[in-house]
Amino acid sequence: PLALGLKETDMNLVEAAANIGTATRNVATASGRIAELVRSLRSYARPENDATDLIDVRETLDETLAMLSHRLSGIEVIKDYHEVPPVPARPSQLGQVWTNLLVNAADVLDPGTGVITITTSLTSDDAVRVEIIDNGPGISEDIRERIFEPRFTTKQGTVRYGMGLGLALTRTLIDSHGGTISVDSQPGR
Repeated sequence: PLALGLKETDMNLVEAAANIGTATRNVATASGRIAELVRSLRSYARPENDATDLIDVRETLDETLAMLSHRLSGIEVIKDYHEVPPVPARPSQLGQVWTNLLVNAADVLDPGTGVITITTSLTSDDAVRVEIIDNGPGISEDIRERIFEPRFTTKQGTVRYGMGLGLALTRTLIDSHGGTISVDSQPGR
């Protein structure tokens, strides 16, 4: 009823005010996202000589996910984080491990149907376990043992030689932290 009594110039003013409010909310949202990205980047880009520290692997996973958000666009990421104790690690190196594993998973997935599930849990001997599972085509058994070799790559089920350093580096970083890495693969997982 009040709007019916407004002149056209008054309606234009109301519309302009509403547009300013919308623009302000958009700026606030974008600023928040940028601040979060900068925080993740600072954490992710620690110097390579950073000291071993007690860290929460879930935080390093979240920081890596924030850094890779553009790469994971159109892929559903499911986080199934369980309580785990802090582990002694170099955060930047752990971030590199997560980056390599997530990028490899994303590379085989189709946007819109791809799903990556990240699970943190404790093993029976109280070790922290991180599982990164995708719903891609899987890795055939005949090449599975070779995926951690330097310069060996897979792409959409066919073998190609290229840089192929991501998983080799990942294994080296995990070994240097006293951890282990393994792969279990089948079509769709």
